[in-house]
This record gives sequence, C-alpha cells and structure tokens, in this order.
Amino acid sequence: KLLNPHPTTAWIFELEYPLLDEVDIYVVREGGEVEHSTIGDRYPFSDRYFPSRFLHLPLGLDPGETVTIVWRVSTQTSIIAGARIAPHDLWLPSRAKESQLKLVVYGVMLTVMFSQIILGLWTGDRTASFVGTAAGAAFVAMVSLDGMGAQLFELFPVELRKSSVLISVLALATFLILTFKELFQLSQRSLSRSRLTSLMVCLNTGLTFLILIFGYELARFTALLA
Repeated sequence: KLLNPHPTTAWIFELEYPLLDEVDIYVVREGGEVEHSTIGDRYPFSDRYFPSRFLHLPLGLDPGETVTIVWRVSTQTSIIAGARIAPHDLWLPSRAKESQLKLVVYGVMLTVMFSQIILGLWTGDRTASFVGTAAGAAFVAMVSLDGMGAQLFELFPVELRKSSVLISVLALATFLILTFKELFQLSQRSLSRSRLTSLMVCLNTGLTFLILIFGYELARFTALLA
C-alpha cells in the first residue's frame, strides 16, 4: 500500500531492473477501481512515457490518497523486481540527465571503435583493428545490458537482442586475445613500435573494460570534467 502525504499529485512508478520482458502493473484505488498497465522491454520503446532505459509508469495520486500497487513479472532474464516511486518533477530531470550522460559514454566508445578501425585499415596495423572491433563489441554488450537495447535495437527481434549480449561478449574476448597475440608477435620485430602500440592498446583496452563495467559512473565523471 502507498499513501501520498504530500501535495504533489504527479508521480512516477519505476522498476529498478530495466531488462524485464513483461510486467503487469495493477493500481487499486480506495474505491475499488483497478487500473491495469503492461510495460517491458518486449514492447516498443516509443510507447514509453519518457525515453528512459528504466521501466516506468506515470501515476496520479491525490493528497492523502492511499492506493495498492501490485506487479507481476514475466521474463526470461534475471528477476529483480524492486521498485520505487518519485515525484514527477524530480524524476524527469534526473532521467533526462542520465540519458545525456549515456550519450557521452556511447560517444567515447564509438570514437574508440571507429578511430582504431580506420587507423588499422589505413596503416595496415591489425592491432588497431582488433582494438576497434573489441570496443564495438563492448558497445553492443553495454547497450544491451543497461536497458537501452530496447531503443537502439528496436527493429531487431527480442530474441536477437537477448543473444546479442552473449555474441558481443564472446567477440570482445576473442578480439582482445587476438590483440595481445599480435602485440607479442610485434615485439619480436620492432621494440620501439611495440612499446608505443602496447601503450595505445592498454589505454583502449582499459577504457573498454571501464566503460563496460562502470559505464554510468564513468559517464558522470566525464561529464563533470567537461
């Protein structure tokens, strides 16, 4: 049960885990009226109230009103069914800022990907191509895992979006292994070039892992520096 002790009437009900396939939400009013809504990453991203990676539902509550909220989860992924409610005026700017920070992260990853792939094709340096491909795989994995896949890969079937995580992680591991193998062979031919390339690869690899694991925190730090 939820009691609204504030004069605010516009609220947002938000689920903590963005990768739930389908969630049925029932809002039971004091008079017995039942409002039913269905959300989830199986549904078009354009149907969401706001383009946020988190599943959410706008909720109107009169001051002093008490409602009962029940939600049922149906999903093939992990089930984390926690939820929170926030005033609309505070929630909207917060999620808008997060979306902007996500664009910073995606921009960094795409810059690494394209710059290294182009460098590799231009100079014939396979190491740079491997690093760029690994960054691209990390980009796909992170987009899929942080809930934005429903928006960026909306034209793909849901099953393909789910499998993209596994495929991208395997691709990331494969191209990182190829990168270090190439570095080892390079060190046998040119010590000075090997040191410079090793430094670039270590920086790009470290950035790739940091973005993959700490994407949101890194984006916030980058935004603060900017």
